[in-house]
Amino acid sequence: MKNKKIEDEKQSKLLKYQGVLLRDLRKATPYTMEEVANLFGKTKSWISEIENGRNNISSIDLIKLISIYDADIGDFTKKIQKKMDEI
Repeated sequence: MKNKKIEDEKQSKLLKYQGVLLRDLRKATPYTMEEVANLFGKTKSWISEIENGRNNISSIDLIKLISIYDADIGDFTKKIQKKMDEI
């Protein structure tokens, strides 16, 4: 039971970090959260939940979102991997 709690805490930290990275990428573009949601075919609340680390995102949706932001998926995954190594 203790191991599950530790893993849940790690996942929660990673989701929050992933959300911060995605928010930073969006804010580096001229897009508002609502514009991204419309481009992506999702709701503004879906984007918000992802950016706030309250919801996970599929790998396909992650790639699409990073593409909308015209960002590098390799850089993104390196940052996630570094964070994983830290926690």
